[in-house]
Amino acid sequence: MTLTIEFSLTVDGIIEGSVAVPVVSGCVVRIEKMTEQVVRCPYCVLGNYFVPMLSRPEGWFICSKCGHSAIPEKPEFRCFCQKCGELKRAA
Repeated sequence: MTLTIEFSLTVDGIIEGSVAVPVVSGCVVRIEKMTEQVVRCPYCVLGNYFVPMLSRPEGWFICSKCGHSAIPEKPEFRCFCQKCGELKRAA
């Protein structure tokens, strides 16, 4: 017997997909939804979407085009990239 789990990559960065898992009679199957966080630069656009930022092992993200950085777990974090500086001066 085989259990099939389906997933696909969505525009907002959620990974959903499909994989076949062999199931042995009498065993308990635990299924967890796979997700991967995608953080996008609020300044850079590629086609119809904001550019995904590069994930750093330390837990922060950086845009490879403009240098904007973000730490989603710390909303109080303030970026000091050129674009953020311009926005702050304009306010």
